Amino acid sequence: MLALIWKCALSASRSETASFKRSVLFQAVNLRPRMEPAVAEGAVGNFVWPFAVTAEEEAHLELHVMVKRMRESMREFVESKTKRLSEDGGFGAVMESLKERGDVLKQNGAVYKCSSWCKFPLLSVDFGWGEAVWACSVNKIVSNTIALMDTRDGGVEAFVTLDHHHMLLFLQHHHLLHYALLNPPVNHRR
Repeated sequence: MLALIWKCALSASRSETASFKRSVLFQAVNLRPRMEPAVAEGAVGNFVWPFAVTAEEEAHLELHVMVKRMRESMREFVESKTKRLSEDGGFGAVMESLKERGDVLKQNGAVYKCSSWCKFPLLSVDFGWGEAVWACSVNKIVSNTIALMDTRDGGVEAFVTLDHHHMLLFLQHHHLLHYALLNPPVNHRR
């Protein structure tokens, strides 16, 4: 799903130039279950770190290629970084990752950021009124952000923030319209 959203967002941003523009997607990874020892599930606080996926050429925009590149980048990150983050050299691994991220950001191209709250038990939180009917995490200040959340009915909601012009084109993309229900009512989730 994320690859489809990224592809449609890139298509919307390309509408102005019609030529290929390099892009990078930073996707946050939940490090809790990947640490040794694993961080307790009920622990409070953020323990996430982003990894980068790049689309360097036109051929990288094929959906199956994007999915493959995302999986490979995630696997590489988990295999090379997560162990180093939990060992004594964790500070060095963090600094190295920050430098790598800075190097990626210095290159020209569109940058997108994604946070997935899927599989977090947010909908089972009870503040005394019963379990949540709906939850969301939205960043409406910064463009090119994507937040993914589970729904009660087993689906996934995507909260996408783009520049106004790009959003209008994104919402009309035929691939997106084929798979997505745009702005569904909250009450359908019960």
